[in-house]
Amino acid sequence: MQARIYRFFEGLVESGLSGRLEGFDQREEGISFTLPALYRQLFSTEELSYRHFRSVLYSSELNQRLAKQGVAVGILHSSNKVDKNIYYLHRL
Repeated sequence: MQARIYRFFEGLVESGLSGRLEGFDQREEGISFTLPALYRQLFSTEELSYRHFRSVLYSSELNQRLAKQGVAVGILHSSNKVDKNIYYLHRL
């Protein structure tokens, strides 16, 4: 599961941080997305529950691995609910 998440972001890096994906927006700062949008891109509810997805994501070393490629995932806009936060993949 963690490998699939990493490969997805690695593909975005290889594309030059560009591309058109549902729920993902190209911004000056990088590619923005919400956790529900990321989940929908990667998994079906039959494969993995959204709750388990979040647990896997938060326990991963995603940013440490992405940093080797010169990018990271950060919070672009924080709200009161983690599922409504807007995250973004950006260059370091």
